[in-house]
Amino acid sequence: MRRLLAALCVILALGASVARAQEGAGLTRARGMYTALFYDSAIVAAQQALQLSAVSTADRIGLYELLGYSYSSIDSTSRAIEAFKDLIGLAPDREPDQVRVSPRITSLYMVALGQALAIRHLGVDSATFLAGEPHELIHFQVSRAAIVRTWIQAGRVSVALDSQSLTGPAAISWNGMGPSGAPLPPGRYQVIVEADAGRIQIQRATTVVLSSAPLDTLPHLAALPGYQEQAETVQPQRDWRPLSIAASFLSVGLAATLALHNSSLGSGAPAGMLLVGGATLTSGLVLSLRHPAPRPVASALLYNHLLRDFLTRRNEEIARDNEVLRRKTLLTIVPLPVAP
Repeated sequence: MRRLLAALCVILALGASVARAQEGAGLTRARGMYTALFYDSAIVAAQQALQLSAVSTADRIGLYELLGYSYSSIDSTSRAIEAFKDLIGLAPDREPDQVRVSPRITSLYMVALGQALAIRHLGVDSATFLAGEPHELIHFQVSRAAIVRTWIQAGRVSVALDSQSLTGPAAISWNGMGPSGAPLPPGRYQVIVEADAGRIQIQRATTVVLSSAPLDTLPHLAALPGYQEQAETVQPQRDWRPLSIAASFLSVGLAATLALHNSSLGSGAPAGMLLVGGATLTSGLVLSLRHPAPRPVASALLYNHLLRDFLTRRNEEIARDNEVLRRKTLLTIVPLPVAP
């Protein structure tokens, strides 16, 4: 029994590989015929390849594109437009290379684009912004007039972002807030765009990763950069006037004493006078050698007062700003790459 099951698995695997090889070979064969300018044969080969049971999406896109090119080359306008509409339905962002294909092919593709309803070039910008402040993030194009709704969703959480009638390019803003009025929690979300043109409704989605972080607060200022407090006092130099005054008084006293004793010029000065003179000189010397008291500088006192007052007021502002910042959230949104 086990051998039978194993053999059956091998047969199925071989059948799948053969089918994939046939599909790839069909696209290759059709492209070869188109390159050789055998447009009718290329159309037949592409149609046969599309009828295979399990054609991959990538091959189906290539086959419809080849059909559109081939029908355009044989002037089958309506069939070319239908093939291009099928192509737009599978790959709305894919369009002819205007450098490599004829203007007729490009013109027919644009006609098909105007008839089909497609959401093209859907993208979300990477951004970091404050929750609650709208930021233009989502961009896309709508090929024809439709009611377009945009929302962001994860599980049961759904936030409507925009709803309007438009055609052409669109830019949608979002403030990062959820239905409860609080920032959405971190995680993966789907940005979904839906276009409704009556009988035709299409959706397109892309995945983004949302992360959050507390906002940095401002530091308390201990000093103002570029501004330093100035010395509020200055140390004056020593004053030698007490010594000079004492010497002057001593000189005058000695002169007066000598004048009073002019009758005895040969005798020395009285001992009392010398003692008083020595004491006077000593007092003058002590007063001159004493360190003078520091003197206040009025301009420095005013400057320091203004600087301290400014720092106090600025720190009060920072404290108020930090109270506001602590209630805010910094959001970062990053789109995930879309598989080719």
